[in-house]
Amino acid sequence: MLKTLFLSCLFLALSAGVVWAGKPMNDMDLGKYRWKNRLLFLFSPSPEVPDFQTLNGELDRNLDGVRERDMLVFRVLEQGPSSRVSQEMTPPETKTLMQHFGITTGAFTVVLVGKDGTVKLKRQGPSALKDIFGLIDNMPMRQREMQGK
Repeated sequence: MLKTLFLSCLFLALSAGVVWAGKPMNDMDLGKYRWKNRLLFLFSPSPEVPDFQTLNGELDRNLDGVRERDMLVFRVLEQGPSSRVSQEMTPPETKTLMQHFGITTGAFTVVLVGKDGTVKLKRQGPSALKDIFGLIDNMPMRQREMQGK
């Protein structure tokens, strides 16, 4: 009975897309952001990819909106320096994140992780910041945050 309950809970957690399992991925402990921040990952072959440049520029122009939504941005590049919240990442950290999220090499992919640690969006190809903000703003937790301000 206990074994069945444990396996059922494990299945539910995995099927819900839980990102944080309480274990660090190399030096990357994403669990420290749980319930504090939403994480936006921009996976790109290089910084020259037009979809990356477009979304990255939108983020730079909308820093107040990013902060207001408690977002942290990870720029994960196959070629070139990757960064998490303005800190450079090592190649093993980059590889670990790509494997963790099942990212296909050679394609621009956006992953949004909610404060609860689940993947809210995983999209390959162009993504507009207004759509990402819209998705966040429609989340129940974000609705409560906006009512509290």
